[in-house]
Amino acid sequence: MNKSTINIGKNLKRIRKMREVSLQKMAEETKMSYSYLSGLENDKHSISLTNLSRIADFLNVDVIKILEIDDRKPEFFESKTIDKVLSVHSGSAKNVDIYFVNLAPKQYFEEEKNSIENKEFRIIYVLNGNLNVMYDGIKTNISKGQGMKIAIDKEHILQSKTKDTTFIVIEC
Repeated sequence: MNKSTINIGKNLKRIRKMREVSLQKMAEETKMSYSYLSGLENDKHSISLTNLSRIADFLNVDVIKILEIDDRKPEFFESKTIDKVLSVHSGSAKNVDIYFVNLAPKQYFEEEKNSIENKEFRIIYVLNGNLNVMYDGIKTNISKGQGMKIAIDKEHILQSKTKDTTFIVIEC
């Protein structure tokens, strides 16, 4: 696939999964057929601007988010490499915020929307417990001594898994 090709179906599926909405629920709420939406997510159908707008409204997202091309991937690291991750960016980071976060089981990390201005990425490092991370429609788990670096402007969800989870968030 050409890197400049917009994959609307993939983007719809990713956003829908990030919102934890089933395809059936989206079909019911948007008054579109399940088979049409499934085919759309699997690049078997095209979409009109009207339908794109209806789906964007339902998912509470700007149409631009569905149309964007963004293939930035998260970077994972272990405790022994956190120094390397931090040192790569320490010289150029003028606007850094650091948070120590403790979440109860099943609790979500709520980010400050205004705190991400002029920042490019978020480093998450788990000190204790397990953290579910939903990024780009894929759920992964990081635990004590593990971390990841993600694009700060790309939608993501952080949730403690089964017990209290303590982690550091560094925004640069």
